[in-house]
Amino acid sequence: MILTALCALLLLGGNVQQSQAGRLPTGCLPGIIKQRLAEVRRKFGPVTIISTMRRGARIAGTGRRSKHADCRAVDFKVRNKMKAWRWLNKVHKGGVGLYHGKCNHIHIDNGHRARWNRNYCG
Repeated sequence: MILTALCALLLLGGNVQQSQAGRLPTGCLPGIIKQRLAEVRRKFGPVTIISTMRRGARIAGTGRRSKHADCRAVDFKVRNKMKAWRWLNKVHKGGVGLYHGKCNHIHIDNGHRARWNRNYCG
């Protein structure tokens, strides 16, 4: 657990917070996702990782396998969420999602180019 948190700090330049006391796996994330998180941190400030790998994760309403099931996605919070989301929409070639309300986070993955902006947790 501590090793995972240390790896995240090293990979993301030392300015990352993780929920669940550092128990989220980040070493399994693809290089492009780690790179994007580091860029977001440099441009917009501290990043709090909400979710990475979730075994058996499915996309709500579709039943399709989520990128989180294979550690190919990350959900995170950043102080200037809208600016970060707009920037990611321009530069990231994979999926970029914005969640408001109770969830209030950004999602990125290394799948096909997809964009969404939802007022609910999916």
